Amino acid sequence: MIHKLSVIFESFGTPTMEQWPSMKDLPDFKKISFPAMQPTPPHKLLPSASKSALRLICRLLAYDPDDRVPAHLALQERYFYSEPWPVHHSELRSTIAAVKQLAAEKRNAVFEIDAPFNLEGLLG
Repeated sequence: MIHKLSVIFESFGTPTMEQWPSMKDLPDFKKISFPAMQPTPPHKLLPSASKSALRLICRLLAYDPDDRVPAHLALQERYFYSEPWPVHHSELRSTIAAVKQLAAEKRNAVFEIDAPFNLEGLLG
């Protein structure tokens, strides 16, 4: 779990009290500390993402739960009403093949997937 937090902080920066004032109330807050890390700009993490996609992702991944966009408002984001338009899952086969290939290449990676992921089940 600590490694997962480190990976998150390396990408999004270490949360500060200004960003997330209530984190001090978390049960294990005082048990561990992390070095201060600056966030990587979202467009560098996801260089092919549109501006509207990056905005939505940042709003969904805000550290402070009070700052996160709720689902009903997220669905009103520009991302869902701009190109590229949604496509039927049958048109995603090349993307799914690429994900499978990446997963095969990363089998010995440091991270673990917590839940089983059945790509075939997504295709119906």
